[in-house]
Amino acid sequence: ARVNHALSVIEHLLDEPARQQRNQGGTRWRWFCDNCDDGECEQHWLPRQR
Repeated sequence: ARVNHALSVIEHLLDEPARQQRNQGGTRWRWFCDNCDDGECEQHWLPRQR
């Protein structure tokens, strides 16, 4: 539950900049899942974190 809450807080704060960087092909906001390209992916997100 804490992890999900932390992720929701991070997504709320970084939603717009992350979306803009992602649209520009930037790799700075690489917290999106590399396998399924989903920012909410709980299956791959942590092990693929960079």
